[in-house]
Amino acid sequence: MKKSIFLLLLIMLFIPVSNAYALEVFVQEGEAYKSEVYYDAQENFYIADFYPATVYTAKKISYGNDSTFTDPQTTVNISRNDYSGDYLTATEFTCNVYYEEFLYGKNGEEVGHIRLHVDDLVNPACDSGSESDGESGKGSDGNCGCIFNTPGWDDYMNEIEQIKNAIPSPPDWDKVAAKMRIPLYLR
Repeated sequence: MKKSIFLLLLIMLFIPVSNAYALEVFVQEGEAYKSEVYYDAQENFYIADFYPATVYTAKKISYGNDSTFTDPQTTVNISRNDYSGDYLTATEFTCNVYYEEFLYGKNGEEVGHIRLHVDDLVNPACDSGSESDGESGKGSDGNCGCIFNTPGWDDYMNEIEQIKNAIPSPPDWDKVAAKMRIPLYLR
């Protein structure tokens, strides 16, 4: 009996506790939101879905660790025009920071407002306390962000270019064969 209890305790010690994701929603109001903010475990971020026909523009503000929502760190404005008229359907909250989001309808009227704090994301898409890369929508520099979130996109692209440039051009196989004195035969 003692061995069974000891073994059970030992097993429980090494089984990882399911990740407890913390989300504190202070305000979520407006007809634009389809549901409450939810966690996508596969992508490791929170999502706010909204009715596409309702939302024409969105403004997402990251406040870093400012729980008073008075010192904005990053503000991103997106609109249907940024996506060739395609509908806006959701916002991703990818960092452990305080957020505020405003959704606007066709005539500029506010159709949604959310204020929340994301905490305890495992390996968030950015450093805790700030959100400078992978932000929502399409910024003024033309880089897609949180609707299509790709943190560090420029870093990845620079690495791909470096790898591409490091690959030598293919050899002239006739010269290789001549040096080795092996004739090449076509099959």
